[in-house]
Amino acid sequence: VDFTSMYVTAVALTKLWDYLIAERFEVRDATEDARRYLAAIDRAALHDLAAWPPLATVFCRVRPAGHLLPVRARFREAVEGEDAGSGAFQIALTPFDSDGRDIWYALADLAACKVTPTDPGVVAGYQFMYDWQKAHNPTAVSRWVSTNNPPNAPAASNPFWTGKLGMTISGDWRIAEQAKYAPNGHYGFTFIPVPKAGDKATTWAGGWSMALIPGSKARAQAIKFIEFMDGPDGSKIYTKQSTHLSPLKALQTDDSLYDPQHKVFLGLLPTALSRPPLAVGAYYWDQLTSAQGSVELNTKQPQAALQEVQDKVQAKLDQVKC
Repeated sequence: VDFTSMYVTAVALTKLWDYLIAERFEVRDATEDARRYLAAIDRAALHDLAAWPPLATVFCRVRPAGHLLPVRARFREAVEGEDAGSGAFQIALTPFDSDGRDIWYALADLAACKVTPTDPGVVAGYQFMYDWQKAHNPTAVSRWVSTNNPPNAPAASNPFWTGKLGMTISGDWRIAEQAKYAPNGHYGFTFIPVPKAGDKATTWAGGWSMALIPGSKARAQAIKFIEFMDGPDGSKIYTKQSTHLSPLKALQTDDSLYDPQHKVFLGLLPTALSRPPLAVGAYYWDQLTSAQGSVELNTKQPQAALQEVQDKVQAKLDQVKC
C-alpha cells in the first residue's frame, strides 16, 4: 500500500474524513475569507498543516477570461477520419475563457499563479553562494569564471573538459559531450550536496515538448508525428539519439537504451522535481540568473536580490493573468 499517494495524502491534509462522517453541513458566504487566503498563500505557507483544510471547504464562483485554470476536456485535436470527440478526458492547466459565464472552482484551483523566489530554501541557497564567494574574493572568482567559462562558450572549452574544474553541477547531456571532447577523461555522477548530513537529496528534471504551429497547413500530419514521437517507438529514437532519458516509464526499464552512467540518472528520478510551464518562464530564468550574479559578486544580499526577482516576475505574471 502506498501511503504517500496523492489522493490519500490530500484527504489527510484537508481533513475530508470529517465531512464524510458529518451529520449536516452549513453554507455561508466566504468571499472575504477566500480573498484573504489567496492573497497570503504561497509555497512556504503550505508547510503549515493549518493551511490545508480550507482548500477543501471553500468553493469560488469565478468568471475566467483567459486565466490559467485546470480544465477537464478532450484536448486531442480531431484527426481526419476520426470522431471530433475521440480520446479520453484529461485535466490540463490551460488559459480558460468561459464566455462571460460564472464557473465554480475549488479554492485549491485558484491558489496558484505566484512565483516564490523568496522561499526560505532558495534564499538559503543564494546565501551559501554569497558566503562562499565572500570567503574566496568575489572579484577573483568572477575573473576566473569569465576567463575560463564565459557565456555562450563552445562545449569543447568547458573547464570541466579542459581539466581546470574538478566538480560541476550539471546533467546527463554531459555524457555525450565527454565522449566527444574528452574521450579519455574519467568522472562519475553523484547526488547534489545537501545542507546538512541526513537531509533528503533532491534534483530537477526538464525536457522538451512537441508543439503544433498555429495555422499549420499540415495539421493532421503534424499531430500524427507528435503522437509518434511521444509514443514508445519515437521515444526510443529520441532516447538513443539525444542520450537523454525517456519520459515514458515503460522505457525507463529498457536496459538496451541506457549505458551505466545514464542508469545513475534513472535512480535520481524518484527525487526529481520539474519546473512548471509559465508564460514568463524565460523572463523568470533571466531574472534569477541576474540575481545570482549580483549575489556572487556580493553587490546584493540574497534576500534583497530575490525580492527584486519576485516583484518583477510577479508583475509580469499578473499581466498575462497567470
